[in-house]
Amino acid sequence: MEKKNKGTLIAAILFLGMLAGNYFQYQLSPIAGRIIAEYGLTEPQFSRVFTAPMVSAVLLSIVAGVLTDKLGVKKVVGVALAIAAAGLCGRIFASGYTSLFVTMFCAGIGTTFLNVNTSKILAAYFPPEKLSGMVGIVILGSTIGMSFATATTAAFPSTRLAFIVAAVISVLAFAAWVFGMESSKRDNAGTDAGGNLIEDIKTVMKCRAIWLIGVCLMCVLGCNTALSSFIPVALQSKGISEASSGIAVTGLMIGSLLGTIIGPQVVQKMSIKRPAIIVLGLLAAVTATFAWRSTSIALVFILLLFAGFGMGSLLPLFMSMPVKLPEIGFRYAGTAGGVVSTIELIGAVAIPSYIITPIAAGNYNTYFLMTGAVMVIMAIVALFLPEV
Repeated sequence: MEKKNKGTLIAAILFLGMLAGNYFQYQLSPIAGRIIAEYGLTEPQFSRVFTAPMVSAVLLSIVAGVLTDKLGVKKVVGVALAIAAAGLCGRIFASGYTSLFVTMFCAGIGTTFLNVNTSKILAAYFPPEKLSGMVGIVILGSTIGMSFATATTAAFPSTRLAFIVAAVISVLAFAAWVFGMESSKRDNAGTDAGGNLIEDIKTVMKCRAIWLIGVCLMCVLGCNTALSSFIPVALQSKGISEASSGIAVTGLMIGSLLGTIIGPQVVQKMSIKRPAIIVLGLLAAVTATFAWRSTSIALVFILLLFAGFGMGSLLPLFMSMPVKLPEIGFRYAGTAGGVVSTIELIGAVAIPSYIITPIAAGNYNTYFLMTGAVMVIMAIVALFLPEV
């Protein structure tokens, strides 16, 4: 198969994997009230269940990057996707907080290994100037999975049926990986499989840009997760129905979808990218803060559309940066992706569950003000990013 055609196939498989890896999580958002009641959860417990996939990412992202740098992509990611599929099949039979958390944690392992290695995998088939755009296209799978879950899950007659659908999609993604992903000589291209793992990690950790990129991603995903977790419940608290709030929240996902397509293409053409990155961050900050305050479904939809556009544009830009850094390149791409993902997912778990939710204590004005402030912090950190 020609390199271009093979790259397209690989991108399609990654797309499906990303869709499956986000669909199962964002099913929980529009039926939060139903899940809290059926499984006897408190709001903090629900938040921890929702962010359980991020916990696995925090713990395993560096491991994922190192393993794929050393052992190759197909076998390592394949095992992770198998664990994810098993976790989602088990979630169908969950009976309470502990079983929900464990199965969601397992499901997050597949997403973790895909997220860490997306740029590394695509960099083997596409030139640097096209990499951000291709990462954006793959991330569309995440956005579509989120959007489909958010818009449709409330219509399922039972929680179990919704969980069954997620399990089927995950099994299909695993099958596509096994039968469609070919072992490539470029799996370890540019790496020394016998190299010192600790030295590889140290090399990446010493790179200042990796920490800046990680903090920016931490803020973007922390804001996104916080916004997605409680915006439907906040809208419902103002008398908006479960179905209507689900439709309004699709604005966030559609905006993210548009952002992943348009944002990287526009920003990559600029000679100086930092101002555009800062503007996108501030756009997300303002709209994330004020979207919930309206009772107009149309206005909520539009504001969330802009919030999603800002965050959706930023994700592929940041995710494609490590492999473009001269001190990282293809050689350390997996390990760098693991370090960045670890920082990123610490934000996704800690910011909504352990910072914003406890401090806000049920006050949605405070909750969403803090959610927007996270993106202001991102814009400040972006001032120090390198131009790549």
